[in-house]
Amino acid sequence: MARDEEAIRTAVEDKSKPARASWWGFDPADSTRSLEAAIDSGVGKLIVEDMGAPWVTDRITLRSNQEIVFEKGVVVIAKRGAFQGSTDSLFTASLEENITLTGHDATLRMWKQDYADLAKYKKAEWRNVLSLRSCANVRITGLTLADSGG
Repeated sequence: MARDEEAIRTAVEDKSKPARASWWGFDPADSTRSLEAAIDSGVGKLIVEDMGAPWVTDRITLRSNQEIVFEKGVVVIAKRGAFQGSTDSLFTASLEENITLTGHDATLRMWKQDYADLAKYKKAEWRNVLSLRSCANVRITGLTLADSGG
């Protein structure tokens, strides 16, 4: 799915209106750049839509002052073969504040069985779905966090 430059420009100029992650694009093989760009845009509310296929991503960094809503049925899944660092996490925030993640019947999933395979990954206990470091005012509701290595 191609970027919608007009929708992105409008969302960035008027942060009071919800934006849709798909405006930054969607690639069923790897949507890391699209989803990270949507988050990095600084919109106040970002809606991650059910695209009929998972959002396959590498590491994603969360930002302050943002609400991310994962629609019903959304799956964000770790890209296989990524997350080689022992502390890599699907979603990470450090020194951020005012973050809300909501997703009733939505799932953030990794590949625990892969991380346990020492032929593929160095042993580690910190490959988490969600890593929050020194963050304030974070609210997480309704999401299923599954199959992390941590």
